[in-house]
Amino acid sequence: KLPAFVKNGAIIPMTQPNNNVSEIDPSLRIYEFYPNRHTATVEYDDDGVTEAYRQEKSVSTLIESNVDAKNRVTITIYPIAGSFDGFVKRRNCASTSRRNQRN
Repeated sequence: KLPAFVKNGAIIPMTQPNNNVSEIDPSLRIYEFYPNRHTATVEYDDDGVTEAYRQEKSVSTLIESNVDAKNRVTITIYPIAGSFDGFVKRRNCASTSRRNQRN
């Protein structure tokens, strides 16, 4: 594995290893969190094939991570907004929360 340099607070959408985008399981969402204070991101998705995104045929998901004063982490994944042909509404979600190490 190569070392990865990740900014504190990063929220990174991931996928299972694959050789082609057609191998990606659309019913599985994977996120890697590096919690630090409050951070947020919007995940964007479309069919990945057509130009339907030009007619706003896409979805977005707001994702937040928050670390409180007692160092407790809260992760919030809000409901998905939008739709496109072939969109899988029911998804499983897996996540990993990592704290950046300081030397």
